[in-house]
Amino acid sequence: MKRRDIFRVAPANPNNKNRKSQDKNIIDIKLGDWKPYITKIATIRKIIDTIDKRFTKIEQLAEKIISSDEAPSCPVCKHNKAVIKNGHDKNGVQKLICKNQHEEDNVISIRISQEIDFEIIMPRKVKSSSGRLYFRATTSYEALQLYANEMVMAISMVMNGTTIDFTVEFLGLSKAMIEKILDALADIKPMINIPDDVDESDIIAIYLDFSSSGISRQYGLATLVVNNTPTLILSLRESKSEVLMILSALRKKLEERVRLKDKVIVIITDGSNSYPEPIRKVFPEAIHVVQIHDKRKLGVVLVNFTVPSEVSYTIRMRWDVFREDESKRRILDLETKDTVELYLGTMNCSDPHKFLDAVETNRNFKAPEVGSKINDATLLFRGNLRDLVSKFRFVERVILALAVLFAGSFITTNHAEVRFSSKTVIARHKSTRGRGRILRCLVNYYNLHHSSNIARLRVADGGRPPDSPYLLAL
Repeated sequence: MKRRDIFRVAPANPNNKNRKSQDKNIIDIKLGDWKPYITKIATIRKIIDTIDKRFTKIEQLAEKIISSDEAPSCPVCKHNKAVIKNGHDKNGVQKLICKNQHEEDNVISIRISQEIDFEIIMPRKVKSSSGRLYFRATTSYEALQLYANEMVMAISMVMNGTTIDFTVEFLGLSKAMIEKILDALADIKPMINIPDDVDESDIIAIYLDFSSSGISRQYGLATLVVNNTPTLILSLRESKSEVLMILSALRKKLEERVRLKDKVIVIITDGSNSYPEPIRKVFPEAIHVVQIHDKRKLGVVLVNFTVPSEVSYTIRMRWDVFREDESKRRILDLETKDTVELYLGTMNCSDPHKFLDAVETNRNFKAPEVGSKINDATLLFRGNLRDLVSKFRFVERVILALAVLFAGSFITTNHAEVRFSSKTVIARHKSTRGRGRILRCLVNYYNLHHSSNIARLRVADGGRPPDSPYLLAL
């Protein structure tokens, strides 16, 4: 049977007595055909799988620690074959002895793999003259595994937007321990991620972009993408010095892996003045693609490059030149998507012929003549892309590289801009103490997640820390 109801929600009124109220606060909620809420079986299975994945291991370890049926494992030997029970301490915790002979100095390691590979490293001294190890259930190998799993879960929760206070309440860990692990994560040396297969590709595509909004008053984010492998970089501001520092570190990293002389390097940025000079200094052989972000000039792309004789040229084209669909939209004076211009020298103006001025003043636009000089650059060609390649053979290498990178898509910096989605996580930690630390943690965690490199994360060093081990992220 189908049913239509109107629920009337109103403030409590003892004189209401089911009469229609004249109170304007009443809200009419109209329901369509009433149906019971149904949870899909796939959803139920997903819930069960998620619980099993995240909590079953912890539950099993906790059960073994508190159970009196089976002795926990020796933290050094990692098994209980030589372990015997030795009574209980005043808190009721099981005391144990491992009868195996141990070295005086031992290192206990536990590896946990999730988004990042983590390894717990604990030094453990054996003071008995017999070499036997005396320990408790709370310092057993199972206890350290439990600790490691909870630490990894805590890091993941905080780095994905959960507050520290909620993480403490949810996992039962002390706030001091989580603070220590975050301090260690923040102290990781900044890294730049390079894809493992970078040497197999003929083209190295580098996207670089900056964002300061939504971060903090002091810090901004730079995103660097090398052949689809991203790196977030905490920066002070967008400037020539920051760009120079990032590109210099990138070149050093690339030279450790590949012969750059054998590669075509393409760097894609927006039209900021912070990029051209550092790019020419660090990557003089690179093809620099500049996507204009000005709303009135959106769709214009400037491609700056240098030939072996060290002469600079600029190709001015549209961002949809390599798309398959026909676009009838005019972009400034570039009538069709394959209309291009070639300049001798570096052209840094997206509207060199003052097309917008002509439109705004209702004047007829006159197409520029070949040979005209504009902003220290000379117009060599204006026409069809195919004719350009046919007439000036040295541009073929540039056009071919761009066609490979942007076939079927727009020439844009979106590959870098999309990485700023991490700002939503940063915003959740605005009230957290030491927000600069949280920013460093988030950047390092993001980079570790997208890296195959080994990175070490130290929480504490030295001493005998059975109750406060230190953590390493590998």
